[in-house]
Amino acid sequence: MEAGFEPQDDFTHPIVKAEVTPVNKSSLAIYLATILQKHPDLTPIIESWPTLPDHVKDTVKSIINSCKSGF
Repeated sequence: MEAGFEPQDDFTHPIVKAEVTPVNKSSLAIYLATILQKHPDLTPIIESWPTLPDHVKDTVKSIINSCKSGF
């Protein structure tokens, strides 16, 4: 049974823990651009992520993970 949150395009496998090489750097850029087109509200999170303190990143990841388990 589908919940209505299933991916509708070719980007069904997120790029996670992949080594960023010149070849897959382009794929990552395309994937990120696609996500940001669909969800522009993520832009400030992505842009500020490198400068966020670790405890803030950990909190964000915990919130996301707790929501995932609820689906």
